[in-house]
Amino acid sequence: MEKIDVIFPVYNNAKLANVCLKHLMGGYNWMGVGGVKPRIIVVDDASTEDVSFLQNKDIVLLKHKFNTGIARALNDASELIESEWFIWIESDTLVTLKEIIMAIDRRNELLKKHPKLAWLGFKSLQPNGEMQFFYRNMDKFGNSVNMPSSSDPDAEENNGIRIVDAPANPFYLMRKEALKDIGGADNNLKRQWIDADLGMKLKQTDWIAIADGSMEFFHLNPKKHLNEQDVKDHDYFKSKWRRFAENRDSNTIA
Repeated sequence: MEKIDVIFPVYNNAKLANVCLKHLMGGYNWMGVGGVKPRIIVVDDASTEDVSFLQNKDIVLLKHKFNTGIARALNDASELIESEWFIWIESDTLVTLKEIIMAIDRRNELLKKHPKLAWLGFKSLQPNGEMQFFYRNMDKFGNSVNMPSSSDPDAEENNGIRIVDAPANPFYLMRKEALKDIGGADNNLKRQWIDADLGMKLKQTDWIAIADGSMEFFHLNPKKHLNEQDVKDHDYFKSKWRRFAENRDSNTIA
């Protein structure tokens, strides 16, 4: 039986987070159905709303005193991970235990052909059933390239098995060893570009990421208004990887 830790970050939006958490925990025997025994690690990133529903004996609860952002939530939760692989599920994303079992089965199949698989994601759909996100690839400066543009989940570009830089990020599986090898997430990123940054760091190693079009899930709150922090995250990410590329190029020339 495989034990696997599930990280579920929460910051406000309490009603939706409660719905998604109940969806995740409900309807199945969490004591080992399908050869899988998950353990839920919830990170309350200093919510100001009532999140008392997180007080549950079946949950490992990590509470932040201050709102530190998604990257820090991932890094802090990773210190509690006991399993070889972990699952990340954002608190506005509908995923059931059945889908977790299916995702683990897909990972097992892909590992037979790709033993260096470190990160596996699936199709993210909006509530209306249209595509939100499948994967991104990036050039050496961190600019997104070769991303699917169709909103149709059945379009060819939104299907198949693809080795990519960064798969859809509201629900994914990642190997703990790989996260450690790349130094974890960048704590300077609070809300946006965390997945792209993980992908850029993974590109510098022999680990690979895969986007698998055979599964899909619903991301219930996909359209978030950009705020000042989002702009800071964007500017930081772009500046970071441009400097990295320029330094590498200058060292190569030298």
